[in-house]
Amino acid sequence: MTQNATTITVTKIPAKALWQLELVAGLISLIMGLILALHPSGSFKVVAVLIGVAVVFGGIFNFIRALDHDEQHRVFMVVAGLVEVIVGVVMIRHLDLTKAIVGLLIGISWIIQGIVVLLGAAAGATRGHRGWAVVFGLISLLRALWWSWFPHTR
Repeated sequence: MTQNATTITVTKIPAKALWQLELVAGLISLIMGLILALHPSGSFKVVAVLIGVAVVFGGIFNFIRALDHDEQHRVFMVVAGLVEVIVGVVMIRHLDLTKAIVGLLIGISWIIQGIVVLLGAAAGATRGHRGWAVVFGLISLLRALWWSWFPHTR
């Protein structure tokens, strides 16, 4: 005697939906870049809010991806989505914290960029343009130091 097992399968999330979500994330990034480039002094709060919104959308995107049964590590995607939503809401609610984090990340990236370029110049990996690499690396480091020493000029 055989029993028929009824299985319910959830269809995969259509690639079109994932592509559209990625398009929205790309448009949000483009808008943030344009706002900051066109109005750098007055738009930092707007960009901080948009970063928070982008992080919330990223968390929602992870929740949606976790619904796909073919996705590996679905539990981790749910946890990551939850953390992103919480962090995004905190970033929106506490703009000074968000601005400090953005400034910190920019400073760290400039320091890393300067060190990497200087090490590349010292190792001779710049194809004969060592002088320009050293100048660029020093400018990157000085820019990071200026940013950290004189935050009121931002």
